[in-house]
Amino acid sequence: MSLKKFSDVFEKISLSNSVVYNLKESFVDDIVVNKANHSMDISLHMHEFTDESCIHDFKKDILNSFSFVSDVNVALTYQIQHDDTKVIRRYWQNILQSIQIESPVCFSILKNAHYTIEEQAITIEVKNNGAFLFRAKKIDTKIRNMIKAKLGLDYAIHLLNVKTERLDREEHKKQVKQMIGNAIAESTALSENGGATGRTGEKREAPAGGFKPFEKGKGGKRTSIKIKDNRDDAQ
Repeated sequence: MSLKKFSDVFEKISLSNSVVYNLKESFVDDIVVNKANHSMDISLHMHEFTDESCIHDFKKDILNSFSFVSDVNVALTYQIQHDDTKVIRRYWQNILQSIQIESPVCFSILKNAHYTIEEQAITIEVKNNGAFLFRAKKIDTKIRNMIKAKLGLDYAIHLLNVKTERLDREEHKKQVKQMIGNAIAESTALSENGGATGRTGEKREAPAGGFKPFEKGKGGKRTSIKIKDNRDDAQ
């Protein structure tokens, strides 16, 4: 069939508001009805990106309008003359929406993931060993196939596991300082309450100026305070 605007082809069909709004600028490339299996294949293309979640509503509208159709397939592609990198970045939101339906867990990782596009490849940095989950769910394959089918671009998808970000340097210093202060305060409180006793059972007075660890050769048990550095644990 000749190229026609979406609004002209489907003007007599009752369409959802989301369909009219998001597909009104699209063009109909082809409509094929298979009477044997009661299916309809619709091919569309656009020159600007749209919210592809409306495709689900469009399928429902077609099923409600044609009683002899039991299955609808809609193929939407884009013909946009821009730099590949800009096109992929602009389309990324639709990729996220599709992944959210496929795997909410992978979506939660991907939505905040940093990615780079260069040399016919997209490198996605995922945390918490997310690369294993992505490969198990074939999310990398889905992303590649979407970009190829929708944009006509063939880009390899590379998944890179990255360690969880370290604590901010100042925040880390603050936590260490607080740990030291808490430990000293706790030890001082024990001393003031008579918690420190020598081998003879006599109570030791807390030295002037605050708590100090017992010195070697003066009886009693040695007390040491170990402060664990959490910087490695924060990885």
